[in-house]
Amino acid sequence: MKILIAGTGDTAVHLAKMLSREDQDVVVMGKEKEPLQELDARYNLLTHEGSPVRPSHLRAAGVAGCKLFVAVTPFENHNIVSAQLAKWLGAARTLARIDNAELLADDARARMSALGVDEMVYPELLAAQEIRQSLCHPWLRHLSASFWFDNGRSRENSGRRTGCGYTVARFRQDALRHSHLCY
Repeated sequence: MKILIAGTGDTAVHLAKMLSREDQDVVVMGKEKEPLQELDARYNLLTHEGSPVRPSHLRAAGVAGCKLFVAVTPFENHNIVSAQLAKWLGAARTLARIDNAELLADDARARMSALGVDEMVYPELLAAQEIRQSLCHPWLRHLSASFWFDNGRSRENSGRRTGCGYTVARFRQDALRHSHLCY
């Protein structure tokens, strides 16, 4: 699947690394030449120097043929505008990183979708949800001992005992039994 990522910050680089390891057809677009050269040299992906808010640069990066356009620049307005432009130029799906929680309201989501922004991600909200989950279910930290990784894919070993003596199956049962406590 062809994926075009706009931005060269930490989030964009992390996404590009993960997706290129999954053998996705990744293109990273950004204004700064140095981070693009470093990405190009280290990972199996393509780079394109240009501004994601300029239609001619998006076309040159191949937005018309991409299945997913991800805008994760540091600027919310650039992310929204570039996602709208990408949709207009032929991207199948668009995602924009936002900094304003009000855009996640149902009416705003519907309006943004109508304008070409299919999905929005608010990193601060995601972090807060993770913290809340951790506080509500402190025993979840022990789950990491129940999983092992094979070539980047997570595989569950449900009979294996964790560091605290539980099996993964037991963790699942406890999670289902206590999930109502935090919601």
